[in-house]
Amino acid sequence: FGFGFTDVVKRASDSAAEVTIEEFERGVPLLLAKLEAVRPRVVCFNGLTAARAVLGHDAVLGFDERRLVGARVFVAPSPSGRNPLSNRLAEWYDRLAECLDEGRPMSRPQADQRKE
Repeated sequence: FGFGFTDVVKRASDSAAEVTIEEFERGVPLLLAKLEAVRPRVVCFNGLTAARAVLGHDAVLGFDERRLVGARVFVAPSPSGRNPLSNRLAEWYDRLAECLDEGRPMSRPQADQRKE
């Protein structure tokens, strides 16, 4: 379908706070190489922590104006049960799917855009 989901660091943790900066730093070049190889239309990050490790600290939930290896970038809230936005996660993915189907600009669901 031309989109990809990524975790940057490929190991389970109870929260992103358990993942070290060094793990994120090691994961970024691997992620970029994978994206170069598959060239998705959209890259979707599951959580701001991973997105910020790749895009910088100004990344926000929803669509980002930047492109990553030519792909549009979407940041969904972390699916962690500790994240208050996780109970509305389906809304974020529904909006992503609608906009991909319609080929129109993508907006963010109503929520605090800076918090995860």
